[in-house]
Amino acid sequence: ARAIEALREDDKQATRMVSPSHIRLSPLQDRIDPQEGLEPLIESIRAHGQKVPILVRRLPSGEMEIVYGRRRLLACRTLGIDVRAVVLEMDDRSALIAQGVENAQRLENSYIERALFVKQVLDAGFDLATVEQAIQVEATQASRMRGIIDAIPLPVIHRIGAAPGVGRR
Repeated sequence: ARAIEALREDDKQATRMVSPSHIRLSPLQDRIDPQEGLEPLIESIRAHGQKVPILVRRLPSGEMEIVYGRRRLLACRTLGIDVRAVVLEMDDRSALIAQGVENAQRLENSYIERALFVKQVLDAGFDLATVEQAIQVEATQASRMRGIIDAIPLPVIHRIGAAPGVGRR
């Protein structure tokens, strides 16, 4: 029984190949358009394979949901190949923090993208302490970001796009 339990614990940490069609996208998006600039990633995966696994979580319903690696998932969907993934059981808060920490290290999101993400997180019911931990912005800055998003109509934001290099640091 202990050996079986040890194998189950090891399996929780293992990477596996998963059909991209079995993974749903998270409702919390940290980019305005995750498809933008995707072609070089598609070509890299086509030529060299997927080197870095994505992180997905298993939901209580049994479904899998992306935590981070959305663009790698989209690239593998486009190529029609399975995606290398680590599948973990995580609650909503843990998934959000993992997504925020990973993307803070990988992405150079624009101010407006970060503000949109802050608003989504707050609207999803997370508190400012979780926002601070996940997105690494102070509570006052998070409140200011939410106010900006509330003041600018979403169609205007989407029409302008990410606007890298524009906005507050």
